Amino acid sequence: MPTATRPSVFVSYNQADRAWAEWIAWVLEENGYTAVIQAWDIRPGSNFVLEMHKAAEATDRTVLVLSDHYLRSDFTQPEWAAAFARDPRGRERKLIPVRVAVCSPGGLLAQIVWTDLVGLAEPAARERLLQAFAERGKPLHAPAFPGGPAAPPAGGRSAVPFPGNPPVHNLPYPRLGDLFTGRQDELDALAGGGTAAITQSAVISGLGGIGKTRLAVEYAWRSGNRYTAAWFVRADSPENLRRNLAALAGPVLLNLPEWEEKNEDKTVAAVQRSLRESPWLADDPRQRRHPRSGRRRPGDPPLLIFKAASSSPRGWRAGPPPWGSGRWALLLTRRRFTSCSTAPPRDGPRRPTTTRR
Repeated sequence: MPTATRPSVFVSYNQADRAWAEWIAWVLEENGYTAVIQAWDIRPGSNFVLEMHKAAEATDRTVLVLSDHYLRSDFTQPEWAAAFARDPRGRERKLIPVRVAVCSPGGLLAQIVWTDLVGLAEPAARERLLQAFAERGKPLHAPAFPGGPAAPPAGGRSAVPFPGNPPVHNLPYPRLGDLFTGRQDELDALAGGGTAAITQSAVISGLGGIGKTRLAVEYAWRSGNRYTAAWFVRADSPENLRRNLAALAGPVLLNLPEWEEKNEDKTVAAVQRSLRESPWLADDPRQRRHPRSGRRRPGDPPLLIFKAASSSPRGWRAGPPPWGSGRWALLLTRRRFTSCSTAPPRDGPRRPTTTRR
């Protein structure tokens, strides 16, 4: 019995979502599809408009990499409109919308069922993407036995990095993905609407134990592809600040020779110097490079999560670091105390408040 030929796919995206588009194209080609994507297939010297027209006409399906960037772009509209005109009833499923950031398609696009990758870890995102191309919604792997613990999801590493993860990080908690529920409004407040990451600074403040740190870390996981690196530093006391800065010198992170220095102050000074002078902090965004691979990351700043000291009058207060100021995307968490009691208010713990600068 002959094997069915997998359809060819045109990946339609806005340049702001190029990392997602390349990851999607890679996963599809790794699984037997033929993907046509501007970043790989429209070469110098070719006619851009004609090549895009040819790609849209010659392929079987069009993947829309959905985000606010995509929906606001004038240039992406004709790409999906051409596929829609060939299959207005959706019988051949010419359009496959894939949502990669929080957004709300309107008009005709709102009527087309999309597949949602927002908040998923890479194995789950790979499976959901491939399911979108299947004729049925049957899972790619056997369902977990309902009477016992779930087996870990299958899935290999991709040669194109998953866009949802920071390339280098020391985040203290794993990504929760779909388990992190009920706080999308707070994540949106940090992300400035779902697709624009923090570019200067933001503060999360609130009573102790209400999830400020977990919110900051989950934001870093979900928006990690927009940063060169994501560093987590505890600064709730001078001792923790010094110890956490020294830990950044380790081989997995900054890989500084002062990592083995017995004098912690010298290690901290080396870390501060590296954070101030290293190439991923270049004033010119075009010259910024990945901290370990050296690969250029144009325009991407590093994200520093500063688990700051309490704002109690008697406590030590940690503000923005004086080194590398202005070139970091800074996310502070602060504990707010009540003057009479440390117990939560009667109506239950309050959610953290988010402030952007």
